[in-house]
Amino acid sequence: MKRILSTFIIFLSLCLPVTSSAIICDPFAPTPGADWIFAGSMCENVLVVCPTSEYETIGAAMTAAAAGDTILVTEGTYVEAVVFTQDNITLKAYGAAESTIIHQATGTVVSFGTKSGCTLDGFTVRLSAATATEDRAIFSNNDDAVDYNTVKNSTITVDETGDAFALYGIDINDGAFRLLNNTITATQSDDHAVYAVFNDAANPFEVRGNTITVDQNATGAFVSAALWHTAGAGSILYAMENVITLDSTHTGVSIAYGIYASAIDNYISGNKISVIVAAAGAATAISSFANDTGYITGNLINATTTDSDAMWADFPASSIGYVTANNVVGDGIMGTGGTLYIGVNQVNGAGTGVTSTNFVTIEKSADTVTLTAIECSDTLITNRGWDGADDQTFTLPDADTVVGKGLKFKFLAVKASAATADTYIDTEGATTKIYLDGVAGTDGHRIWFEEIAIGEGFVCQTATIDGTTYDWFCDSINGFLADVGS
Repeated sequence: MKRILSTFIIFLSLCLPVTSSAIICDPFAPTPGADWIFAGSMCENVLVVCPTSEYETIGAAMTAAAAGDTILVTEGTYVEAVVFTQDNITLKAYGAAESTIIHQATGTVVSFGTKSGCTLDGFTVRLSAATATEDRAIFSNNDDAVDYNTVKNSTITVDETGDAFALYGIDINDGAFRLLNNTITATQSDDHAVYAVFNDAANPFEVRGNTITVDQNATGAFVSAALWHTAGAGSILYAMENVITLDSTHTGVSIAYGIYASAIDNYISGNKISVIVAAAGAATAISSFANDTGYITGNLINATTTDSDAMWADFPASSIGYVTANNVVGDGIMGTGGTLYIGVNQVNGAGTGVTSTNFVTIEKSADTVTLTAIECSDTLITNRGWDGADDQTFTLPDADTVVGKGLKFKFLAVKASAATADTYIDTEGATTKIYLDGVAGTDGHRIWFEEIAIGEGFVCQTATIDGTTYDWFCDSINGFLADVGS
């Protein structure tokens, strides 16, 4: 800690000029006797926005910024429309998010435009009185399919005062995008659509660790959605470890969606999703679309309507669904029009679902088993015939060697181990990670669990987060205890 602090003090002393041009931002001082000191341009590539600095507004700093710059913003309320002007700019709050506020009543509060590789970090972004569809808290039309724009550690709120328009919190039209650890709230009281997050870009979209809320208060609402991703070829949705709540009073035939997942591949895991429609309207917690594939694993889901017809998951004709390890309460209905591979899900306290007949069963009895790509493609793998005395290790193919093969398999123990025997799931590649229930092991690590019991297991599939490197993503079923270890 002392080394880090010393390094920072040396860095700061090198940044600050010796002249009186150093800026003291008293409103941000921790105590009257301990003022924070900034230069008007704090070292090369860093610009500071402060009431007494060279840049008093975020817009002024954006005008001066070059690609790759960082703009630090001290606490305060900035009533301005912020537009990113270069690629790879980081706009970061230098203080608490609740005290560093960008606010507009109407219009677009923060626009990435066509810029790519940019980051918004640690702000409150507030749209308080939207009056038209073009009004939104954040807009991105990124011109790059792999260089992500990112919003993280921020609070985004949208509210409306008009009528006859759709309300958008975050509106993404193109390019790769990430939402990480934000709180996003959309409140609407008219009879039109509301989207807390809307994305129609045919590119990767990562939504992780956010709290997303829609409060919709009109009986004739059109569509209500907390997270909506509708796109074509090249689109991938990763929705993991979010808390999603939608509360609607609509009564019409339109639908309230927790997650509308219409990317080509949709990985939806470890979320807590609640969709409550108080009147007799329709509701779906997770919805897929024709010709799309959904991997729905390990979610806590409540889907409820007054007339008891809410669906916790819906797979229309021509869609494909891999659905397991979800805990569901509410109306308990699942739309099954597509091709489904269903594991064990808990619906209102009862275990439902059986191993799909689409899985081909493969029995493995040896202590050491190396699985091929074919054996990991739509198969149910069991340890039948294993002696249960010695450790058993299953080695998966290196995910990077089977890119595009869409490997998905289920392991289910049909033979319990002895007290001294452990079970391991390993990978061939030293750089292939294994994710267990959304938690990543480091490169080369494996899943490990002791004294496996009959009926314990997991479902795994190959997937990518960065668009290039593939890993194994596994979700436990039947509540077995496991860890990602060395």
